[in-house]
Amino acid sequence: MRITFYDVLEVSPNVSAKELKVAYKRLAMQYHPDRHQGDTTFEEKFKEVSAAYEVLSDPSQRALYDLQLLNQQYQQSVSYSAMNTTARYYAPDPYKYAAYQQADWSNAEAEKERKEMVKEERFAQKWTIIIATCILVLIAATAQIREYYIEVELERKNAERNEIFKDMDRYIKTGQYAEALVEVYQILYQFQEDEHIDYYREATRKKFMLIQKIKRESKVSFEQEDYQGVIAMLRPMKERNLRELSGMLFYRLAYSYRFLDQPMGALDVLQYWIHKEPKNLKAYVEVAMLYAEVFQQNEIAIKYLNKAADIAIDSYKNTYGKAYAVVISPEKLSDDHFEVFYVRAKLLFQQGKYAKAIENCTWAEFVRPEAWSVYYLHGQILHHQGERREACEIWKKVLKLSPGIEVSQEIFTHCG
Repeated sequence: MRITFYDVLEVSPNVSAKELKVAYKRLAMQYHPDRHQGDTTFEEKFKEVSAAYEVLSDPSQRALYDLQLLNQQYQQSVSYSAMNTTARYYAPDPYKYAAYQQADWSNAEAEKERKEMVKEERFAQKWTIIIATCILVLIAATAQIREYYIEVELERKNAERNEIFKDMDRYIKTGQYAEALVEVYQILYQFQEDEHIDYYREATRKKFMLIQKIKRESKVSFEQEDYQGVIAMLRPMKERNLRELSGMLFYRLAYSYRFLDQPMGALDVLQYWIHKEPKNLKAYVEVAMLYAEVFQQNEIAIKYLNKAADIAIDSYKNTYGKAYAVVISPEKLSDDHFEVFYVRAKLLFQQGKYAKAIENCTWAEFVRPEAWSVYYLHGQILHHQGERREACEIWKKVLKLSPGIEVSQEIFTHCG
């Protein structure tokens, strides 16, 4: 039996283009000469696999090849049928042969019988050729129709892609960045195959450009106190659950709501931020300050700060071990770590939990030893407890770190 290109690639004749590519990559890697130190057997096999894929990966060549296969199969079936017919007419029949002997047929009668056989055989061959021709015409027509529909589908997809890119450009020009990002993701999702690599690359480039544009323009609007502009730019990204809305963009959006006296909008953004980034300490600090300063709910605020402190301490232990307080490098910690413990110390002080407040002050001082505000708070706590001398010793650090601060007169009043 003849080996076909489908046999070479170890696939069935109705294999899809994607499955065909997978099979080719697998066999090409298996038989590649570089993996077999120049073995000629594997080199020949590699050439066979490459030749087979070159034909079958091209739709028009594959259709023609399938047509040739069908023709060969039909010719084989016709040849088999003719052999059977010949055998039927020419194979000696012992009973008929005996009858011929008994009847003592003449040569003329035998010749007549032979001519009849030839006539019947030619008639069968004629119809065989007619049927085979019809089948070949039908196969050729089917291949042409298939190729036509492939071209039509390709044109349709190209038009669809171009329309998506037009929509994207229109959204970018009108400042609708969230909608533009949605279009980008549609392209990245639909056209990630190798044959669409140009569209994929263009969409990736547009995505990067959009993200940078959003970060840059939202920063400018935020610094210019155009908080309405910040909300208009970033709120659609939250509504569409776009993952590019993260970190500082969340902060700008929440702050804008809060500044415009829309605390519920700020709270919604902050809680969404925590949901998206459950280990982001700044998100917990901001929601705690909102509860404490706007809603006057210190208990809830402290719960958020406790969660943030647990996250921070877990990260210390995972990085430095249980003895993190001895080996940790405070300069490697972000300002968010300072804010967690400093803000929690302030709230605990307001609740009269002085010992815990001092513990948080001590850690905040370790994290940011140059921050005068935490030393001032520490001194306030000590002074409130009646430990005036200790408070003054702490406050001396405040004057040393920042001599011209507003609270310097207060310190002089208490400490002389």
